[in-house]
Amino acid sequence: MAAMEPIRSKKQLNQIANYWLKLKNFRNYAMIIMGTYTALRIGDLLRIKWDDVYDKENDAFRLHVTLTKKKTGKEKSITLNPKIIEALRQYLPHRRGEYIFSSNRKGKAISRIQAWRIIREAAESVKTVEITQCYPGITQDDIDSVYLNVKLF
Repeated sequence: MAAMEPIRSKKQLNQIANYWLKLKNFRNYAMIIMGTYTALRIGDLLRIKWDDVYDKENDAFRLHVTLTKKKTGKEKSITLNPKIIEALRQYLPHRRGEYIFSSNRKGKAISRIQAWRIIREAAESVKTVEITQCYPGITQDDIDSVYLNVKLF
């Protein structure tokens, strides 16, 4: 599998997210926003449920979500920043199931392949050739720079 570079342009990220917002597809818009702002792997992102982010009893979104990462089994706490909460708030009246990113099949989240198609379609709409991994903004160049410039002694 070829290495992929992240989308570095804020303008392109905004265009990709807004592609779905203009089409009033709030699920796909929320997925792009939440994926970008949390940098979660797609498998972890797709497993998040509404109960994880929304407190029905208090009619409010949670500020933090704790989840167990699928690949490592480690717990991770993520902060839901105002941009994520706003995207989820727009999507909330249109939700279809217990998973935030529910498929048309009841009780199931969308597949990783479907998530890739959603991202790909939006990226193609803004002529972005490469698709980001789930680590937007962190490139091999950034990692190399840290290793090359660290001075411990």
